[in-house]
Amino acid sequence: GSFWTLEVNFILTIFVPLGFFLAWDMKLLVVAYVFNGLTTAGIDLGWINGVMEIADRERVGDYTALHTFFVGVRGILGPFLGAFLASTPAVGLRGAFLLSAFLIFAGWLLFRRLPRPAG
Repeated sequence: GSFWTLEVNFILTIFVPLGFFLAWDMKLLVVAYVFNGLTTAGIDLGWINGVMEIADRERVGDYTALHTFFVGVRGILGPFLGAFLASTPAVGLRGAFLLSAFLIFAGWLLFRRLPRPAG
């Protein structure tokens, strides 16, 4: 189901910023990008199906619109926030990747608290 797909992909997605954090050569960056491609596809499919599983039939469009809105906000603000953090001496590039991994982990913990659809 979609919740299982999302849960697995949350865990795998943690390895993307960790891969960038740990990469000391191009081979390790390739591994991180492979994880990125696999998990992006899985999360996209999982969220679409998850919304259909948890929303009342007449509210699926509302939930999908809200989710898409926040994905867009994240896509607009995230790169600027990441660049700012990476250029901050106290955080740096590696710190920004670690923070990203922590936030993905925190998102996974919050996701686990959602009620699962029956059946």
